[in-house]
Amino acid sequence: MTFIDHFTSIEDPRTNINVKHDLLDVLFLTVSAVLSGAEGWKDIKEFGDNKLDWLRQYRDFKNGIPVDDTIARIIRAIEPAQLNQAFINWVNEVRVDKGQEQIALDGKHYAVHLMEIGKPHYTVLPLGVAHKDWFLLN
Repeated sequence: MTFIDHFTSIEDPRTNINVKHDLLDVLFLTVSAVLSGAEGWKDIKEFGDNKLDWLRQYRDFKNGIPVDDTIARIIRAIEPAQLNQAFINWVNEVRVDKGQEQIALDGKHYAVHLMEIGKPHYTVLPLGVAHKDWFLLN
């Protein structure tokens, strides 16, 4: 299963009115940016602008990259338990495919940022994924 397969299970909390950006596009953008070191909504937007060609290899992004406030609003509206479960399932599949017993996740810096804006700690996305040597999840 791919990243998208795992994250498709997340319910889109938005109504159909004025939905300009696909939920999976925003999730893929956000996770990719955070895994690449983005530390906030503006960093995620900047990552998207700079890596749009790469992102479009995996998703359509037919309306481009949303502004940082839109990214934040969409991510905040997601049920945290759903996001957490999708992420855990995806990482566990990568772990098994790579033959790793465990993967260390480092999300401390981002956790601090989220706590400052009042988000629960368990919605933290990790900054990196590693086991002994760093590797990029695909």
